[in-house]
Amino acid sequence: MEKEVKIIEERYEYLLYINGHIIVQRFFAIPNANEDVLYSMDLKWLHDSCTDLIKKNLLKKTKEDLWFRFNPYIKQTQDKIPTEGIYDRPTKFTFEIKINKETAIIGDFDGSIYSPSARYKIDVKDLIPKLVRKIRNTFTQKQFTHFYDEIEL
Repeated sequence: MEKEVKIIEERYEYLLYINGHIIVQRFFAIPNANEDVLYSMDLKWLHDSCTDLIKKNLLKKTKEDLWFRFNPYIKQTQDKIPTEGIYDRPTKFTFEIKINKETAIIGDFDGSIYSPSARYKIDVKDLIPKLVRKIRNTFTQKQFTHFYDEIEL
């Protein structure tokens, strides 16, 4: 007799897309979440902080790739730098936070400035706990900024 396995799906999730395709999706719980954050500037600041973390990770991978390809024993000239086709295909990264499968905030940024190996061999394993921690910390705050330039949100 097979034992029935009950899967619990968490309320909160974040997703990272590249050109509309999901590359990272994580579900997690936030005990004592304060959903007043949905009507505050803190949600926007959280999103900006998360995308900055992802951008820094991509920049780090781009620099590592450039140093890996660098040969100090060969004279570097402009004509030896491969630029054809690197920026031909636009790359759009999208970061989204959802609550109960409903979008809380979504935004995108251009990924064309990063090296192709950084863009298409995404490795964000080290970012996953950092992103979850940032989201949890923001959603469990007691007070939020509900005004932007004297306009109530």
